[in-house]
Amino acid sequence: MFLFHDLAFCGRVTGTMVRLRSNQEKAKVLQHVFSKKMMQELACQCKTPAKLNEIIKATIGKDFNGVKKLYELFDYFYSTLVSEYRTEYVYKNAIASKIVKGRHRLKNVSFYSEFRVRDSIADCVIANGETTSYEIKTEYDSFKRLEKQLSSYRKVFDKIFLVVSESKIKNALSSVSDDVGVLVLSDKYTLSEYRSAKSQIENHSYEIIFDCLRKKEYEKIIIKHFGELPNAKPVLVRDECRKMFSTLSRETISEELLKSLRGRRSSESYKELALAMPESLTSISMTLDISHKQKEQLIANMNLPISVH
Repeated sequence: MFLFHDLAFCGRVTGTMVRLRSNQEKAKVLQHVFSKKMMQELACQCKTPAKLNEIIKATIGKDFNGVKKLYELFDYFYSTLVSEYRTEYVYKNAIASKIVKGRHRLKNVSFYSEFRVRDSIADCVIANGETTSYEIKTEYDSFKRLEKQLSSYRKVFDKIFLVVSESKIKNALSSVSDDVGVLVLSDKYTLSEYRSAKSQIENHSYEIIFDCLRKKEYEKIIIKHFGELPNAKPVLVRDECRKMFSTLSRETISEELLKSLRGRRSSESYKELALAMPESLTSISMTLDISHKQKEQLIANMNLPISVH
């Protein structure tokens, strides 16, 4: 639970960075700024959320150092994380902004954060011409569960990348097999491919991919390839669909998963929000599940003036 005494700090803002007792404290506070919950609150009201006002009071106070609009505030706080304590969010946002927005046409790509594969959760997944998962290990993370996580992803995604800081390159290369690609988020905030990723299609599991699909998705696939759904009692339809799905080729199930993931988001709405939001909120804007009206409200609120009462 978030408690505002967590915001206690010594000193005051100097330069352009927030000054709390430690970098870790900054990250703990700012994780509440860069959250879906915060964005959902902003999308549902025409004012700054109370929690965000409390964070502003405790970090910046009334000396905004040139920050006048809400979108500038998010970029201001994000620069603090990038410079002083790179949380997992920084890595996710770098992937979203530098790979999704930087390399792909937004209308042809879908981006997912926290994508569940059985008892593992892929930090990021991109569905474009293929499905690619990204497992993030910041400089503060261990590699303890890494092999188990990668084993799960091999059974679902076309390619896998491990994303690490510069300080963990050697550890990454020695810890994972060469079928896993390695991306490095540098100290200068560049994202580069240190090792390419190999295709995982031969490792794909019919059962696990099927479990990643929604009901409407696997039913659509079954009708497409078999002409109709199985003639079975409602409680048995899913199991029968799974059996039919298992007769398809690995190339086919890989392609169908890709189409399903790309089809889950409205391309135009997705593109509009991602382009309208500040760079610091790229990854959140690509994964928000909000209505068209809420999307318009969220975009409009980015120009709210910063004021603390």
